[in-house]
Amino acid sequence: MKPKFRVYGGGFTGLATAACLHWHGVDVELFEPASTGGILQTTTSDFGGFYESAAMGVVRTKLTQRLFEFAEVNEVKPSSLVSKKFIFNSKPKRLPVGLSDATLAVVGAIGLMAKTSGSKPKPGETLRDWGGRVLGQGACQKVLEPGFQGVYGGNSKELSAKLVTRKLLQGRDFKPLKQFGTITAYPEGGMGQLMSALRQKLQSKGVMFHESTDLEGPDSLKGQVAICVGLKAFLNLSMSGTRFEEFSEKLASVPALDLASAYIVAKRPTSEFEGYGCLFPEEAGFSALGVQFDPGLFRTSKDNVHFHRFIYGWQKGFDLRDKAADKVKEASVRDFHKLYGEAAEQIDGHVSVWRSALPFYGLKFEKCLESYPKPGTGLNVFGNFTGTVGLSDILERSYNWAKQVA
Repeated sequence: MKPKFRVYGGGFTGLATAACLHWHGVDVELFEPASTGGILQTTTSDFGGFYESAAMGVVRTKLTQRLFEFAEVNEVKPSSLVSKKFIFNSKPKRLPVGLSDATLAVVGAIGLMAKTSGSKPKPGETLRDWGGRVLGQGACQKVLEPGFQGVYGGNSKELSAKLVTRKLLQGRDFKPLKQFGTITAYPEGGMGQLMSALRQKLQSKGVMFHESTDLEGPDSLKGQVAICVGLKAFLNLSMSGTRFEEFSEKLASVPALDLASAYIVAKRPTSEFEGYGCLFPEEAGFSALGVQFDPGLFRTSKDNVHFHRFIYGWQKGFDLRDKAADKVKEASVRDFHKLYGEAAEQIDGHVSVWRSALPFYGLKFEKCLESYPKPGTGLNVFGNFTGTVGLSDILERSYNWAKQVA
């Protein structure tokens, strides 16, 4: 083993980074400020399935497959309905929605048009302005905006086109792998099982875990260190005297985005749409950005029970800072009845709220990232506040860094 590295943060990013270092033969210790790390938790339901606190799965790549194998966690095979996706236009309509301007966005015209030099996002251009310029307002508002708002939880009028289209236009650093009809891998026992199994496997391999350990500042950041905490914890950490000082100061002025999800468990509604989920354009009148259905994703074993997971981000009409859980629960009930009708019967619910989940991917964050230091071999920072959203993307970045410093 080579000299010991320190990883601060016991959530997915910290565990994945520790695993990557271990794979490259590096001796590593992990420090977690709380007793348990991360927001990826799974709660068992009384109705044959379970609730996820955040992500339900991870994009399947060679590295995520390796992570599953390392943790000895199996994938679940979802229903074939997972391939069916909808967008709300008077009622849920399956994508593609016919020979209309919205179809252009669905079938790839975004990528073909935007890769031309005159169609790439300009610095300081919002998603709505860019989408309207390149695709037209119809395709932009019907498909482009709902899709990106669902991923980044932000209003398209303020989202940075440059940041949110980066993967679309430049491509990923890895190739997603398809299995079971989907590129998303779902742990058999939920994301909480993956987290727990990773922790246990790393401990069995000799990785030392130190819980309830706070970082005090630059003196504790010397040597080979990976900061893998969330946005709020990072902003509470003094980065003075480090190469991240300027970035940290600018990040503190970027609005932090609260996110939430609300599960509604109901008797299986009679409807013509079943599949992965449905996006809600702003003009559709929902509070939620979208809803995920139950094509085997929630692992329910009861045929007469249906799970719905409504996703809330920039909050049309209410503020998450005050009585957030109550407001999200009320909004989800309204959205549920708007989708299925007042006669639809709810039998259970579950709300998760993520405070300061990520920075708002707007124009201010776009400018902030210009001060992000180039990767080094000493102090390094990982997470969704570094311009990378997505567990597979974070894992890829951690792996490449571990390979560099090993």
